[in-house]
Amino acid sequence: MCYNSLRLSINSPDEYIRKMVEKMLPKFEKYWSDFSMILTIAVVFDPRYKLQFVDFFYKKLYGPDSLQFELVKGKLFALFDEYSNSYVDNGNQARSGSATGNNVNCDFTNADSLAMVEEFNSLDVEFGLSQQQSQ
Repeated sequence: MCYNSLRLSINSPDEYIRKMVEKMLPKFEKYWSDFSMILTIAVVFDPRYKLQFVDFFYKKLYGPDSLQFELVKGKLFALFDEYSNSYVDNGNQARSGSATGNNVNCDFTNADSLAMVEEFNSLDVEFGLSQQQSQ
């Protein structure tokens, strides 16, 4: 969690680190804002994680009731509306086909990220999220 590390380091007692983070954080936030929406939507479409996964991490990163999570939900609903309207407008029929999945594993490179995924997985069992219908 690079962003979280930067946010925590902004209050570092080391002046050199603090000044470096003050310069890096705005650049990282600009870069991240450009790509986070696309990556987040991809995570929601991944059958292993879904929207609860994004909600969990956004609460960790931005706090409860984050504007960022509401933006993601808004984009997802707009995307759904666009596809459903396109489907109705074109009169397309659903095609049956075989989905081919790649066995790509998420590579969580640091212990903090892995610990948060394990924490989410324990919530999945605790709240029975895996038994919900597909989103």
